[in-house]
Amino acid sequence: KSIHGREFDYDSQKLMDEILHPDPDSPMEKTYLQNRIMLLLENFFSWMYQQMSVMEMNIKMTRDEIDQISEVENQLLSNLSQAPTINQLARQAAMSPSKLKKQFKDVFGLPIYEYFQKNRMQKARQLLLEGNRSVKAVGMEMGFSNLSNFSLAFKKEFHELPSELLKSNVLT
Repeated sequence: KSIHGREFDYDSQKLMDEILHPDPDSPMEKTYLQNRIMLLLENFFSWMYQQMSVMEMNIKMTRDEIDQISEVENQLLSNLSQAPTINQLARQAAMSPSKLKKQFKDVFGLPIYEYFQKNRMQKARQLLLEGNRSVKAVGMEMGFSNLSNFSLAFKKEFHELPSELLKSNVLT
C-alpha cells in the first residue's frame, strides 16, 4: 500500500561502520555492538514511524509507474550540484509534469525540489563531517555559487550553520 525508501544518512553510516569494524580490544565489545545495532534500528523505526504518520497509505500506482518514479529519483540524485528541471524529469519518465509531481510526492512524501534539497544538504553535512573540506569547498561542490545561500539552506535543514557543525565536530 505504500513505498518507503531511504538512503543511509551520515549518522546511520557511522553506526554501521562501528558495527562492521568493532574495537577488538574492548572488554565490552558484545554490549557495544548490541548498543550500536539498537541505535541503528531506533533510527530506522523512528524514521519509518514519521513517514507513516505523514504519508497517505493509499497510493494507486502501477508497478511500471513506481519504477518510473524510482528512475526519476535516481536521475534527481545523480548530480546533487544541479537539479534537473521538472520538464526534463517528466520527459524521462514519459509523463506530464503535473502527474510526475503528484506521483513523486505520493511515493516520497515530499515535492521534488524539497526532496532534492534535503538529500543535497545531507550530502553536504556528510562531506563536512568527513573533516577534510572547508565550508566554501562543500558549498561549491553542492552547486552553490553564493556561500550565504549555502549556509542558509544548511541552517534551514539542520538548525545550525555549517561552520557551527565544523566547530562542534572538531571539539568531539
